[in-house]
Amino acid sequence: MHFLHYWCKNKKEEQELLNLLDENENKHKAELREKHNPDDLFKRNKKTNTEPIIHDTVEQNRELLVYPKENVFSRIIRRIKSLFQKN
Repeated sequence: MHFLHYWCKNKKEEQELLNLLDENENKHKAELREKHNPDDLFKRNKKTNTEPIIHDTVEQNRELLVYPKENVFSRIIRRIKSLFQKN
């Protein structure tokens, strides 16, 4: 409560600030209670989609990607180049 003396000049301002803080706290608790209501915890969602899922008939390309094997010299050169690059 030391911040009250810093922000408020008199008792009336302190009381207004405390009322505002209490109101904000109550709003926050109400939102949390609505969002995480223990009574509705095991109820199913009312928003269920009854439309069937239609998949595209286009087949996806599922080929394996082949990467060329890197030899020792090219790895060493790549590492040396990475040392001299700007970050």
